Amino acid sequence: MRGGLDSLPSLALRGAIAAPGVAAVLGALLAAAVTACIAYNGGCVALDVVRGQLDSRAGLVDLEADRTEERGTVDGLKFTISHKRARALQFGVRYRVYVYRHSRQAASAELD
Repeated sequence: MRGGLDSLPSLALRGAIAAPGVAAVLGALLAAAVTACIAYNGGCVALDVVRGQLDSRAGLVDLEADRTEERGTVDGLKFTISHKRARALQFGVRYRVYVYRHSRQAASAELD
């Protein structure tokens, strides 16, 4: 009788730590990939800030809206900028735009 009672917790433990399904494995891999991508992009921006390496160009800024940010070009220099910061730029006005060298994020812009 004692063997029967000992085997119930053993079966419950085995069921709790059973091999994960395919969906769980794919979900974990997807989560790991998204986390790695976010960490890489954040690392690029942090590295750019620490290094202080900027590119700059002057001219008319051309912006194209995306869901999360805006993509811009000024005199052949491509960059990304948040929607909030992009709204500060006026159409038809020349700016000098400073862009982090590796992440291509806009650091600042000033009237040219």
